[in-house]
Amino acid sequence: MVIETKRIYEPKNIMDGYRVLVDSYWPRGFTHSSANVDIWKKELAPSKELIRRFHSGKDSYESFKSQYLEELKNNQAVKTFLSDLKKRLKEENVTLIYSANNKEQNQAVILADYLNTILFQKNKAPRAA
Repeated sequence: MVIETKRIYEPKNIMDGYRVLVDSYWPRGFTHSSANVDIWKKELAPSKELIRRFHSGKDSYESFKSQYLEELKNNQAVKTFLSDLKKRLKEENVTLIYSANNKEQNQAVILADYLNTILFQKNKAPRAA
């Protein structure tokens, strides 16, 4: 099993397994019950400054990705989350939930690649955009 990503606006599916919201802000239009997430891990999201720079167009996706990967490497919450993931993935799928419009270029995709690389492909770097 690997970690997948999915927009919060897509219907929940039984194959999603454990659903983790990884945005720093709660998505508009959703209550905690209607979001269908098991946990909100906003501490895994990019810094607010990094998000602002990317969304304003000041940083390219490549720059955003590079900076976010650096943040992830130094984020203690990621190390704690990895421990939980190892146990969960033995029993169920894990899906990172996000609200961004772009399904290919967003923080959840970067985070999923990063986590999958650490958990399953120790010798490979996260995929390029």
